[in-house]
Amino acid sequence: MRPKCAAAMSAGIAAILLTLTALPGAARAGSVVKTIQQRGVVRCSVPTANGFASHDEQGRPVGLAVDLCRALAAAVLGNAEAIELRHFPRSKDMAAIESHEVDASFSLNSWTPARDAGRKVEFGPAFYYDTQGLAVWTQPATAMARDRRDGVVCVTAGTSVRRNLDSLIRANGQKWTLRTGNSWEETLQAFLARECAMLAADRGLLDSALHDLTQTESGISILPDVMARDALAPMIATDDHQWQLIVRWTVFALFLAEEKGISRANAADKRQSGDLETRRLLTGVPTADSRLGLADDWAFQVISRVGNYGEIFNRNLGSASPYRQERGLNKPWIQGGLLYAPPFQ
Repeated sequence: MRPKCAAAMSAGIAAILLTLTALPGAARAGSVVKTIQQRGVVRCSVPTANGFASHDEQGRPVGLAVDLCRALAAAVLGNAEAIELRHFPRSKDMAAIESHEVDASFSLNSWTPARDAGRKVEFGPAFYYDTQGLAVWTQPATAMARDRRDGVVCVTAGTSVRRNLDSLIRANGQKWTLRTGNSWEETLQAFLARECAMLAADRGLLDSALHDLTQTESGISILPDVMARDALAPMIATDDHQWQLIVRWTVFALFLAEEKGISRANAADKRQSGDLETRRLLTGVPTADSRLGLADDWAFQVISRVGNYGEIFNRNLGSASPYRQERGLNKPWIQGGLLYAPPFQ
């Protein structure tokens, strides 16, 4: 190869590489934390759903998904309020993660092998275990309410609920007509407008969205039937292992704090009086923390500012919320639930 040709080719390759690294969506391994620190906020995708992500009377963002985003901000920035929330249709949520338009998604995405293997996203620990069910209009009585053999079902496109409905129809021969919405909000409004006899969704969404209506004589009931189960987990991009670890262990820290009885109110005292694992959680595991790029007290910042998982659940969905959801499987393993954190050591 002639020297001039080789030099031209090298210059061309360098220009291509420079262009790729300058693209907004391009990310290099280990760069997410640096980007967050420079930006000053953690960007999260969250749903629009009562109890998970909405606004209180003062306009402040509240909800389980919102508080999980706050936990990440507390871990990385030491400021739980340093968050920026985005809403995407289900069809675009994963693309927003892959392109680094957001840092993490808490948009109630089911953890499935098709999503795990089919997209450039990584799932963190499941933060909400749920089942899929049906809400029905019962006043006036409909054919679906009487025998559930036929009727129109509202369901959101691109969800595992939609796929499970398709399988159920094929397997059992229900004469259901699916009325598909592009978003949960559109699907819910179609049901409330009585465009459908039934509404199919995760029960957590049904419970929070229809709570006021199921408590009155409005004629809506959530059926006890369980169509399928769901493990809802955070999503992050696959190209930054450090950030994956931070998201994973932040969720685990919330689980372990509840198991150990560490709360916002007593976290400072527990740093001195807790057992060995409690003290490691709150004061740090130096060999791990340095590799994560976090301060030694990152978990203390999370718990003292946001609370443990039980506190987050109760104020947004449970006994301290309007929805009063039972914890069910969303309890620590020592109480018969599925929430379990590996050892902090």
